[in-house]
Formats: sequence, structure tokens, C-alpha cells
Amino acid sequence: MPDGMPNFSKWLGAALALVAAVAISGQPFFNFQKQADGHRASRYLAVAKERDRLDEYFADGSTDANTLREQLERLARINDRINRDAESFPTSNKDYRLA
Repeated sequence: MPDGMPNFSKWLGAALALVAAVAISGQPFFNFQKQADGHRASRYLAVAKERDRLDEYFADGSTDANTLREQLERLARINDRINRDAESFPTSNKDYRLA
């Protein structure tokens, strides 16, 4: 570092580098990627959109009741799988009340 640079700025730079290193090393411990993957709202949204499409197909007469029932059962199984996958991500009472 240049000799004319004040000491506090050298220590500030070193401290910021240390904080960044600690923050980066903590990412695997907190497992942020798994938490993001476990977020089920986007998966529920995909199921809801498909259900809406099935509803429109039935209303248009392009699908019959038996096919609709089979597809809805398939969506129910997907919904159950989403719930099982997300069991390791507990929610608080506040989240429950908001839902």
C-alpha cells in the first residue's frame, strides 16, 4: 500500500475483507440454496395454473369428465409431493395466520 495512505483506511480495508470472507464461508452452513429450492410458492403456482387450464378445457368441451378427474388426481399427487418436500421448512404461527 502507498506510504501516504492513512492507517485507518488500511485497517478498514482489511476488516472489510475479513467480513466478506466470513460471510462467504458461512453460506454452505446456512444452506441458502436448499432453502430457495424448498420454497413451495412457485410450485403451488404452477399447479394452480395447470388446474385453471384444465378448468378452461372442460368448460370449452375439449376434455371430458373422466379425463378431467384423472388430471385433477395427478395434480393432487403433485400437491402432496410439494407438501412432503417442504416439511423440513417449518413456518411460524405468524406465517400460518397470514395464509
